[in-house]
This record gives sequence, structure tokens and C-alpha cells, in this order.
Amino acid sequence: MDALGIAAIESLRRDTLYAATGGGMGPGTIAALEALLVNIALLPCALFCSATDANGPGDRFADWHRSLAEKYGIPFARLRPPIEGGDWNKVLCAQSEAIGRKSKES
Repeated sequence: MDALGIAAIESLRRDTLYAATGGGMGPGTIAALEALLVNIALLPCALFCSATDANGPGDRFADWHRSLAEKYGIPFARLRPPIEGGDWNKVLCAQSEAIGRKSKES
């Protein structure tokens, strides 16, 4: 759901691979992610952008993502939801509610 939330906020960019890496990641998932990063590192405009939750676990995942980006020589950026303790789905819901309020006011 997290990857879908940020994809919806960004209007599903065609130049972006959205993936959720949180939760119960096993060795196979980590190996698959690292295999992707080997290929992504070859792209001239590659960027590893970590859009994790705005909380301690999200910060730790972002730190781990940063270390993976460094390991594979990929530039890194962090997107953090503006709602403390929130995730991108909460941001998406807040945006939808704001749009709904504006249409009712019109």
C-alpha cells in the first residue's frame, strides 16, 4: 500500500519503479532488491528515492536504503511524509479530503 500511495501522489511516473520494502523482508527479497540495484546503477539518471513512513522505523528503513544506494553507487534522496508518524496513504487521504472540501465550497 505504501508504494501505491506515493505512486498515486506522483501520478504514477513512467520513469519510476515503485516498490515497498518494509515489513517481513526475507533474504530472497533482499537479494532480489540488490539484483535490481545492480541494473539500476547502470542507468545514467538513476536515483534511489526512499519514501518511508514519518516515524522511527521509517527512518531506519531510509537509513538502510541510503546504505544500499551507497553500496551500488546510486544517488540517494529521502521523501518523508509531512504528517509526523504518518505514511504516504495518510497524505493521499488528506489530499483527497482537501479536494472534497474545496469542491463542496465551490
